[in-house]
Amino acid sequence: MKRIGCGGLCVLGLMFMTLPASAGSVPEQFTLGRYVPGNVWLYMHEVHNPERAFIEKEYAEVFEAFHKSGIINDVKSLVMSNIPSEEDKAKANEALSTAVKLLESVEWGRMTEKEFVYAHRMQAPMPEYVFLFRGAEGSGEKNFKGLRDIVHSIVGFATEAMKQNMPQGEGAPPIPRLEFKQIDGNDNQWTLAFPIPMPYSLDLVRDGDVIGIFLGASVSGEVRGLMSGKGAVPSIVDNARFREALSQVPSPENGMEFFDVKMMFENINGIAQMALSQGGPGEEIEKIRALIGKVRGMIDFVDYVLVTHETEGVRDIGTSVCRIQAEKKDSPICKALTDRKAFDAFDKYIPADATGFSMGTGINFGLLYTTLVNFIEKDVPEGAAAIAQYRAKLAEIGFDPEKDIFSWLSGEYVTIELPSAGPASPMGMGGGEFALMLRVSDTAKAKERLNTFVEKAKANMPPEAQQQVAINAATGVSAEGFHEVKIMQLAMMMPGLVPVFGVAGDWLCVASSAAAINKCLATATGDAPSIKTNERFQKEGLTPTGPVTSVNFTDMSNMGQELGMAFGMMGMMSMAIPPGPEGKPARDMLTILTKLGPVMAKLDFFSSEASMTTFDGTTWKTKSVITYKDPKASAPAADSGASSSGKP
Repeated sequence: MKRIGCGGLCVLGLMFMTLPASAGSVPEQFTLGRYVPGNVWLYMHEVHNPERAFIEKEYAEVFEAFHKSGIINDVKSLVMSNIPSEEDKAKANEALSTAVKLLESVEWGRMTEKEFVYAHRMQAPMPEYVFLFRGAEGSGEKNFKGLRDIVHSIVGFATEAMKQNMPQGEGAPPIPRLEFKQIDGNDNQWTLAFPIPMPYSLDLVRDGDVIGIFLGASVSGEVRGLMSGKGAVPSIVDNARFREALSQVPSPENGMEFFDVKMMFENINGIAQMALSQGGPGEEIEKIRALIGKVRGMIDFVDYVLVTHETEGVRDIGTSVCRIQAEKKDSPICKALTDRKAFDAFDKYIPADATGFSMGTGINFGLLYTTLVNFIEKDVPEGAAAIAQYRAKLAEIGFDPEKDIFSWLSGEYVTIELPSAGPASPMGMGGGEFALMLRVSDTAKAKERLNTFVEKAKANMPPEAQQQVAINAATGVSAEGFHEVKIMQLAMMMPGLVPVFGVAGDWLCVASSAAAINKCLATATGDAPSIKTNERFQKEGLTPTGPVTSVNFTDMSNMGQELGMAFGMMGMMSMAIPPGPEGKPARDMLTILTKLGPVMAKLDFFSSEASMTTFDGTTWKTKSVITYKDPKASAPAADSGASSSGKP
């Protein structure tokens, strides 16, 4: 490593002294960010990370399997078979061959090998887009020529189509002419010129191995200026809000995404106001303007979101921040999301052998419902009459959402997947059985409303349905007051599926069987071990050390096998389509999709996915982890608390 002298240290010291204390820095491998204008509201930047070579190899095998499957040729044959004219088939074949040749002239993998950027902003009258690529060394010239040839071909096709669809001959108007030409005589900068002034443009730009594709004349000029070092606007990497967000998360290795939600709403509002101004002054325009302001006031409360990605061993790790605008934190919809009861003991109801779970603080549906009803009643034209009619209809059927549901349902939730306790797996691909739990704010009222619902359901059930469906008191549940639902036809196909529901403690519980909910309740009382004791979860999951707003764990070890089986059954589904020429395209397509089975089965390199979110009053912070199967492992690990299938 080259040593830095005293002079260099002084320069570095001055540089750091001039930076804001809260600023986050962009790693040096993210070079393309300096070409992106700072006023985009969406900025996505991915870079090559050698640590992910084993994952790229796995995906390469998936794509190879897809190409070998013959699906592309099958789809081509299916399309051609529906073209009646031989002349039209020949033209279609020629156009397809030309398109394939043009697409193959670009080495897409080498063009995107080192970096990729996508950015977007709302710019009246049309949105604008930025695509930037840093390719492999020496790849720029060939790929830029390939992209130019593609646009030239599209221009030629469009020109020919206009010739065929416009009157010709003496007195006919001139045929509009598209032109793809150099910008200021620069062979590395090209633009698509339209015959009449247009609010849009398509530009291609190259600087060495960096290639840019820009949709929008304004953003194109700004990016080209930044690429030349003579930019008149600051770049995204100098944006104070972006740097502030970046300072709150680990430095990115693989990529990052920045979503300036506040700017997006400002841009959308500006476009809306510009459109309204075209209508001139008037009472109706002002009503629309006021309505737009009310809607924005309800939903515009998020400040920004930023996510960074890194790789550690066989794990991809993502960290995100989502900040609320300080002045909007008391808005009703914001409070419906934030004024929630966090989970202090996330594992309370999660058994040790759970195959997956998800929990979250959810949303205050009562507050959301009241807010929307009041908004429609007071601010929407003719809304008062609509709400009066709606309330009258509710009174007619004897149902009041606020009284009958929202007065006792809090909304926090827990879903749990469990291995099957019976002879068959009744539910789900990731686990045999399930349990769903919704937190209640008033246990007594929840039980009373649930019992009322059961009695009404029994009383109003048609006689023919009573022979197929039975709702009775559950006899196998360890908690009191539970009900079970027996559906005869389902019980014949899936013997283990006898759903139960009831209220236990602060939770409304629905489960696939008595055994499933008993296992969760035994965990809550400490009579059975929780997921914390599961060795695989300890290795691959995320264990909170304090209150959290969400925690999730999903077993993905059998995902490839399950997807392969699902697509493999497409051929059987085609048998359900009636015979005859009308159904032939659908039957053929389902038969083609069957070939995706072996391709999907190649997605067998995932192990699990986990995430955890906290909220400090103004900011949600989320950490997520995707764990892959270790390619170095020559054989499955010995059983140490996890099942042989790899499930917790």
